Amino acid sequence: MAQVRITRREWAAALGAAAAAPARAAAPAPEADDGVLLAEARGDIQQAMTVLEKFNLPIAAEPAFVFRP
Repeated sequence: MAQVRITRREWAAALGAAAAAPARAAAPAPEADDGVLLAEARGDIQQAMTVLEKFNLPIAAEPAFVFRP
């Protein structure tokens, strides 16, 4: 069996194409009414807020990342 040498750029191109292929093959979703989408988004936010309210997090808690512009 012969060894195949592939550069990092070739790997990245192949993996990027493989990841994008299912996105291109997906059928377009039927357009929904903006009001329906807005109501669903508000429902999702409300559900997330109720889940987060269960956790007691002190104000002094710091995020797990550092933002440096």
